[in-house]
Amino acid sequence: MTSASAAAMWDTGTIMFVALLLLFIWRFFFPFAFLTERIQQANYTFVLYALLFFLFIYNSVIFISTALEQDGKAGWSGLPKWLHPLTLSTTGTYFITLLMCFVQSGQHLLLVRSGVAAKHHDQVLQVIALPAVYGGMAYSSMTRLYQFHVQSYVDTPSILQLPPSQQESIAISRSETCFFVGDMFESWTLYHFGKMTLDVVEASIQRQRQSSELDQQAEARGMLTSHAAVWAMVWASVMMFLLVSFAETGWSLYLLNFAAVNSTEEFDNSLTVFTGAGFVASGVALWNIAVVERTFHKNLEGYSPLLKFITVKILVSFAYFQKGCFYILQALQHTLPKEGQKLAKSVPF
Repeated sequence: MTSASAAAMWDTGTIMFVALLLLFIWRFFFPFAFLTERIQQANYTFVLYALLFFLFIYNSVIFISTALEQDGKAGWSGLPKWLHPLTLSTTGTYFITLLMCFVQSGQHLLLVRSGVAAKHHDQVLQVIALPAVYGGMAYSSMTRLYQFHVQSYVDTPSILQLPPSQQESIAISRSETCFFVGDMFESWTLYHFGKMTLDVVEASIQRQRQSSELDQQAEARGMLTSHAAVWAMVWASVMMFLLVSFAETGWSLYLLNFAAVNSTEEFDNSLTVFTGAGFVASGVALWNIAVVERTFHKNLEGYSPLLKFITVKILVSFAYFQKGCFYILQALQHTLPKEGQKLAKSVPF
Protein backbone atom coordinates (compact mmCIF):
# COMPACT_ATOMS: atom_id res chain seq x y z
CA MET A 1 0.00 0.00 0.00
CA THR A 2 1.51 3.32 -1.00
CA SER A 3 1.43 6.46 1.08
CA ALA A 4 -1.06 8.01 -1.34
CA SER A 5 -3.70 5.43 -0.34
CA ALA A 6 -2.72 5.05 3.31
CA ALA A 7 -5.64 4.71 5.73
CA ALA A 8 -6.12 6.81 8.85
CA MET A 9 -4.97 5.30 12.17
CA TRP A 10 -6.53 6.01 15.54
CA ASP A 11 -4.61 8.06 18.08
CA THR A 12 -4.59 5.40 20.78
CA GLY A 13 -2.53 7.56 23.14
CA THR A 14 -5.22 10.25 23.22
CA ILE A 15 -7.96 7.62 23.53
CA MET A 16 -6.31 6.02 26.56
CA PHE A 17 -5.53 9.41 28.16
CA VAL A 18 -9.16 10.52 27.95
CA ALA A 19 -10.38 7.09 29.10
CA LEU A 20 -8.12 7.14 32.18
CA LEU A 21 -9.40 10.60 33.13
CA LEU A 22 -13.01 9.41 32.84
CA LEU A 23 -12.25 6.27 34.84
CA PHE A 24 -10.57 8.38 37.53
CA ILE A 25 -13.70 10.51 37.85
CA TRP A 26 -15.82 7.37 37.90
CA ARG A 27 -13.65 5.81 40.63
CA PHE A 28 -13.71 8.98 42.71
CA PHE A 29 -17.50 9.39 42.72
CA PHE A 30 -18.78 5.83 42.15
CA PRO A 31 -16.15 3.39 43.42
CA PHE A 32 -17.98 0.09 42.96
CA ALA A 33 -21.28 0.75 41.13
CA PHE A 34 -22.21 1.48 37.53
CA LEU A 35 -25.34 3.58 36.97
CA THR A 36 -27.97 1.12 38.24
CA GLU A 37 -28.11 -1.71 40.75
CA ARG A 38 -28.95 -4.24 38.01
CA ILE A 39 -25.48 -3.91 36.50
CA GLN A 40 -23.70 -3.01 39.71
CA GLN A 41 -21.27 -5.91 39.25
CA ALA A 42 -19.44 -4.02 36.49
CA ASN A 43 -17.07 -1.30 37.65
CA TYR A 44 -14.24 0.81 36.24
CA THR A 45 -11.75 -2.08 36.45
CA PHE A 46 -13.79 -4.17 34.03
CA VAL A 47 -14.22 -1.19 31.70
CA LEU A 48 -10.45 -0.54 31.72
CA TYR A 49 -9.66 -4.10 30.67
CA ALA A 50 -12.44 -4.05 28.07
CA LEU A 51 -10.82 -0.97 26.53
CA LEU A 52 -7.36 -2.58 26.66
CA PHE A 53 -8.66 -5.72 24.93
CA PHE A 54 -10.38 -3.58 22.29
CA LEU A 55 -7.22 -1.56 21.57
CA PHE A 56 -5.22 -4.79 21.51
CA ILE A 57 -7.52 -6.27 18.86
CA TYR A 58 -7.41 -3.02 16.86
CA ASN A 59 -3.60 -2.81 16.91
CA SER A 60 -3.21 -6.54 16.25
CA VAL A 61 -5.46 -6.48 13.20
CA ILE A 62 -3.55 -3.54 11.75
CA PHE A 63 -0.12 -4.93 12.60
CA ILE A 64 -0.70 -8.53 11.46
CA SER A 65 -2.60 -7.61 8.28
CA THR A 66 0.13 -5.15 7.31
CA ALA A 67 2.92 -7.64 8.09
CA LEU A 68 1.28 -10.19 5.77
CA GLU A 69 0.90 -7.74 2.87
CA GLN A 70 3.53 -7.46 0.16
CA ASP A 71 4.63 -3.99 1.29
CA GLY A 72 4.75 -5.22 4.89
CA LYS A 73 7.01 -8.13 4.04
CA ALA A 74 9.23 -5.87 1.93
CA GLY A 75 9.47 -3.42 4.85
CA TRP A 76 11.47 -5.89 6.94
CA SER A 77 14.42 -5.49 4.59
CA GLY A 78 14.95 -1.97 5.89
CA LEU A 79 15.08 -3.07 9.55
CA PRO A 80 17.84 -4.85 11.52
CA LYS A 81 17.54 -8.66 11.46
CA TRP A 82 17.44 -8.95 15.26
CA LEU A 83 14.39 -6.66 15.34
CA HIS A 84 12.29 -8.98 13.15
CA PRO A 85 11.62 -11.80 15.70
CA LEU A 86 11.30 -9.35 18.59
CA THR A 87 8.67 -7.33 16.76
CA LEU A 88 6.66 -10.39 15.71
CA SER A 89 6.67 -11.79 19.25
CA THR A 90 5.14 -8.66 20.81
CA THR A 91 1.55 -9.59 19.91
CA GLY A 92 1.63 -12.93 21.74
CA THR A 93 3.69 -11.58 24.63
CA TYR A 94 1.34 -8.71 25.31
CA PHE A 95 -1.75 -10.92 24.98
CA ILE A 96 -0.39 -13.26 27.67
CA THR A 97 0.43 -10.27 29.89
CA LEU A 98 -3.02 -8.76 29.42
CA LEU A 99 -4.73 -12.08 30.11
CA MET A 100 -2.73 -12.72 33.29
CA CYS A 101 -3.47 -9.24 34.63
CA PHE A 102 -7.16 -9.65 33.84
CA VAL A 103 -7.43 -13.03 35.60
CA GLN A 104 -5.59 -11.81 38.69
CA SER A 105 -7.65 -8.62 38.79
CA GLY A 106 -10.83 -10.69 38.60
CA GLN A 107 -9.83 -12.53 41.78
CA HIS A 108 -9.37 -9.28 43.69
CA LEU A 109 -12.52 -7.80 42.15
CA LEU A 110 -14.55 -10.65 43.64
CA LEU A 111 -13.15 -9.77 47.07
CA VAL A 112 -14.04 -6.11 46.51
CA ARG A 113 -17.64 -7.02 45.69
CA SER A 114 -17.87 -9.27 48.75
CA GLY A 115 -16.75 -6.40 50.97
CA VAL A 116 -13.62 -8.18 52.25
CA ALA A 117 -11.04 -5.38 52.71
CA ALA A 118 -12.53 -3.65 49.66
CA LYS A 119 -10.31 -0.58 49.89
CA HIS A 120 -7.12 -2.62 50.12
CA HIS A 121 -8.00 -4.89 47.20
CA ASP A 122 -9.06 -1.88 45.14
CA GLN A 123 -5.54 -0.50 45.57
CA VAL A 124 -4.13 -3.86 44.53
CA LEU A 125 -6.20 -3.67 41.34
CA GLN A 126 -4.44 -0.41 40.39
CA VAL A 127 -1.01 -2.04 40.80
CA ILE A 128 -1.94 -5.20 38.89
CA ALA A 129 -3.19 -3.15 35.93
CA LEU A 130 0.20 -1.47 35.40
CA PRO A 131 1.77 -4.14 33.11
CA ALA A 132 -1.45 -4.29 31.06
CA VAL A 133 -1.71 -0.52 30.58
CA TYR A 134 1.99 0.13 30.00
CA GLY A 135 2.31 -2.90 27.74
CA GLY A 136 -0.73 -1.77 25.75
CA MET A 137 0.75 1.67 25.21
CA ALA A 138 4.10 0.14 24.19
CA TYR A 139 2.30 -2.16 21.73
CA SER A 140 0.40 0.82 20.27
CA SER A 141 3.64 2.76 19.94
CA MET A 142 5.35 -0.09 18.11
CA THR A 143 2.37 -0.58 15.79
CA ARG A 144 2.33 3.11 14.86
CA LEU A 145 6.03 3.17 14.02
CA TYR A 146 5.77 -0.01 11.98
CA GLN A 147 2.84 1.41 10.01
CA PHE A 148 4.82 4.55 9.28
CA HIS A 149 7.81 2.49 8.18
CA VAL A 150 5.62 0.57 5.73
CA GLN A 151 3.53 3.70 5.03
CA SER A 152 0.33 1.70 5.33
CA TYR A 153 -1.49 3.88 7.90
CA VAL A 154 -1.24 7.54 8.87
CA ASP A 155 -2.80 9.74 11.56
CA THR A 156 -4.98 11.75 9.19
CA PRO A 157 -5.09 11.99 5.38
CA SER A 158 -3.99 15.64 5.61
CA ILE A 159 -0.59 14.50 6.91
CA LEU A 160 0.20 13.11 3.47
CA GLN A 161 0.41 16.70 2.22
CA LEU A 162 3.30 17.45 4.60
CA PRO A 163 6.99 16.94 3.77
CA PRO A 164 8.32 13.42 4.55
CA SER A 165 10.51 14.73 7.37
CA GLN A 166 7.51 16.30 9.12
CA GLN A 167 5.44 13.15 8.62
CA GLU A 168 8.21 11.21 10.33
CA SER A 169 8.33 13.73 13.21
CA ILE A 170 4.60 13.45 13.82
CA ALA A 171 4.70 9.63 13.75
CA ILE A 172 7.61 9.48 16.21
CA SER A 173 6.06 12.10 18.48
CA ARG A 174 2.70 10.32 18.64
CA SER A 175 4.50 7.05 19.28
CA GLU A 176 6.41 8.65 22.14
CA THR A 177 3.18 10.09 23.58
CA CYS A 178 1.88 6.54 24.06
CA PHE A 179 4.75 5.99 26.48
CA PHE A 180 3.90 9.25 28.26
CA VAL A 181 0.43 7.86 28.95
CA GLY A 182 2.06 4.70 30.31
CA ASP A 183 4.36 6.83 32.49
CA MET A 184 1.34 8.67 33.87
CA PHE A 185 -0.30 5.42 34.89
CA GLU A 186 3.00 4.31 36.45
CA SER A 187 2.97 7.33 38.74
CA TRP A 188 -0.67 6.59 39.63
CA THR A 189 0.31 3.01 40.46
CA LEU A 190 3.25 4.14 42.60
CA TYR A 191 0.90 6.33 44.64
CA HIS A 192 -1.37 3.37 45.39
CA PHE A 193 1.55 1.09 46.09
CA GLY A 194 2.94 3.54 48.64
CA LYS A 195 -0.47 4.04 50.24
CA MET A 196 -1.13 0.30 50.37
CA THR A 197 2.27 -0.39 51.93
CA LEU A 198 1.83 2.24 54.63
CA ASP A 199 -1.68 0.94 55.36
CA VAL A 200 -0.15 -2.48 56.01
CA VAL A 201 2.42 -0.87 58.30
CA GLU A 202 -0.27 1.05 60.18
CA ALA A 203 -2.35 -2.11 60.69
CA SER A 204 0.71 -3.88 62.10
CA ILE A 205 1.41 -1.00 64.49
CA GLN A 206 -2.21 -0.95 65.62
CA ARG A 207 -1.99 -4.66 66.47
CA GLN A 208 1.17 -3.98 68.46
CA ARG A 209 -0.65 -1.19 70.26
CA GLN A 210 -3.17 -3.75 71.54
CA SER A 211 -0.36 -5.69 73.23
CA SER A 212 -0.61 -6.34 76.95
CA GLU A 213 3.00 -5.25 77.46
CA LEU A 214 3.43 -1.57 78.29
CA ASP A 215 6.75 -1.20 76.47
CA GLN A 216 5.16 -2.57 73.27
CA GLN A 217 2.30 -0.09 73.60
CA ALA A 218 4.72 2.82 74.10
CA GLU A 219 6.78 1.78 71.08
CA ALA A 220 3.63 1.50 68.97
CA ARG A 221 2.50 5.03 69.92
CA GLY A 222 5.89 6.41 68.88
CA MET A 223 5.79 4.49 65.61
CA LEU A 224 2.33 5.87 64.82
CA THR A 225 3.74 9.39 65.06
CA SER A 226 6.60 8.44 62.73
CA HIS A 227 4.14 6.74 60.41
CA ALA A 228 2.16 9.96 59.95
CA ALA A 229 5.33 11.91 59.14
CA VAL A 230 6.55 9.28 56.68
CA TRP A 231 3.18 9.18 54.92
CA ALA A 232 3.25 12.97 54.49
CA MET A 233 6.74 12.70 52.95
CA VAL A 234 5.77 9.86 50.62
CA TRP A 235 2.50 11.54 49.62
CA ALA A 236 4.24 14.80 48.66
CA SER A 237 6.93 13.12 46.54
CA VAL A 238 4.63 10.66 44.78
CA MET A 239 2.00 13.32 44.13
CA MET A 240 4.65 15.55 42.56
CA PHE A 241 5.67 12.64 40.31
CA LEU A 242 2.02 12.11 39.36
CA LEU A 243 1.42 15.78 38.55
CA VAL A 244 4.58 16.04 36.43
CA SER A 245 3.62 12.92 34.46
CA PHE A 246 0.08 14.20 33.95
CA ALA A 247 1.32 17.61 32.81
CA GLU A 248 3.84 16.08 30.39
CA THR A 249 1.21 13.81 28.84
CA GLY A 250 -1.38 16.57 28.57
CA TRP A 251 1.07 19.03 27.05
CA SER A 252 2.38 16.53 24.51
CA LEU A 253 -1.17 15.71 23.39
CA TYR A 254 -1.97 19.41 23.14
CA LEU A 255 1.05 20.01 20.91
CA LEU A 256 0.13 17.13 18.61
CA ASN A 257 -3.60 17.84 18.37
CA PHE A 258 -3.84 21.63 18.57
CA ALA A 259 -0.39 22.99 17.66
CA ALA A 260 1.99 22.50 14.75
CA VAL A 261 4.90 20.12 15.33
CA ASN A 262 7.56 20.67 12.68
CA SER A 263 10.24 18.28 13.92
CA THR A 264 10.95 15.66 16.56
CA GLU A 265 13.66 17.90 17.99
CA GLU A 266 11.18 20.74 18.44
CA PHE A 267 8.72 18.37 20.13
CA ASP A 268 11.38 16.98 22.50
CA ASN A 269 12.71 20.45 23.35
CA SER A 270 9.23 21.58 24.39
CA LEU A 271 9.11 18.68 26.86
CA THR A 272 12.62 19.11 28.28
CA VAL A 273 11.40 20.81 31.45
CA PHE A 274 9.03 17.91 32.14
CA THR A 275 11.78 15.35 31.53
CA GLY A 276 14.07 17.05 34.04
CA ALA A 277 11.33 17.52 36.62
CA GLY A 278 10.14 13.94 36.14
CA PHE A 279 13.66 12.58 36.59
CA VAL A 280 13.98 14.34 39.94
CA ALA A 281 10.40 13.66 41.10
CA SER A 282 10.50 9.95 40.24
CA GLY A 283 13.90 9.60 41.92
CA VAL A 284 12.67 11.23 45.13
CA ALA A 285 9.48 9.14 45.09
CA LEU A 286 11.42 5.89 44.69
CA TRP A 287 13.85 6.92 47.41
CA ASN A 288 11.04 7.64 49.86
CA ILE A 289 9.39 4.30 49.08
CA ALA A 290 12.75 2.59 49.72
CA VAL A 291 13.01 4.43 53.07
CA VAL A 292 9.61 3.04 54.04
CA GLU A 293 10.74 -0.49 53.21
CA ARG A 294 13.94 -0.17 55.25
CA THR A 295 12.36 1.60 58.21
CA PHE A 296 9.27 -0.56 58.65
CA HIS A 297 10.50 -3.90 57.29
CA LYS A 298 9.59 -5.65 60.55
CA ASN A 299 5.98 -4.49 60.15
CA LEU A 300 5.80 -5.81 56.58
CA GLU A 301 6.19 -9.51 57.38
CA GLY A 302 3.90 -11.57 55.17
CA TYR A 303 3.66 -8.73 52.68
CA SER A 304 6.64 -10.03 50.63
CA PRO A 305 8.10 -6.52 50.56
CA LEU A 306 11.43 -7.26 48.86
CA LEU A 307 9.96 -8.74 45.67
CA LYS A 308 7.21 -6.12 45.48
CA PHE A 309 9.62 -3.21 45.97
CA ILE A 310 12.10 -4.54 43.41
CA THR A 311 9.31 -5.04 40.86
CA VAL A 312 7.84 -1.57 41.38
CA LYS A 313 11.25 0.09 41.26
CA ILE A 314 12.08 -1.61 37.94
CA LEU A 315 8.73 -0.69 36.38
CA VAL A 316 8.76 2.91 37.55
CA SER A 317 12.35 3.32 36.37
CA PHE A 318 10.99 2.93 32.82
CA ALA A 319 9.44 6.39 33.09
CA TYR A 320 12.44 8.69 33.41
CA PHE A 321 15.58 6.90 34.66
CA GLN A 322 16.06 4.79 31.55
CA LYS A 323 15.29 7.77 29.35
CA GLY A 324 17.93 9.79 31.21
CA CYS A 325 20.47 6.99 30.84
CA PHE A 326 19.90 6.86 27.08
CA TYR A 327 20.36 10.63 26.85
CA ILE A 328 23.68 10.30 28.66
CA LEU A 329 24.80 7.46 26.38
CA GLN A 330 23.85 9.49 23.30
CA ALA A 331 25.84 12.46 24.60
CA LEU A 332 28.86 10.24 25.26
CA GLN A 333 28.58 8.67 21.82
CA HIS A 334 29.15 12.01 20.12
CA THR A 335 32.41 12.44 22.05
CA LEU A 336 33.87 9.15 20.82
CA PRO A 337 36.22 8.86 17.84
CA LYS A 338 34.67 7.87 14.51
CA GLU A 339 35.51 4.19 14.97
CA GLY A 340 33.97 4.28 18.43
CA GLN A 341 30.80 5.90 17.09
CA LYS A 342 30.48 3.20 14.42
CA LEU A 343 30.85 0.51 17.09
CA ALA A 344 28.25 2.19 19.32
CA LYS A 345 25.76 2.43 16.44
CA SER A 346 26.15 -1.28 15.72
CA VAL A 347 24.94 -2.15 19.24
CA PRO A 348 21.17 -2.87 19.02
CA PHE A 349 20.28 -1.21 22.35
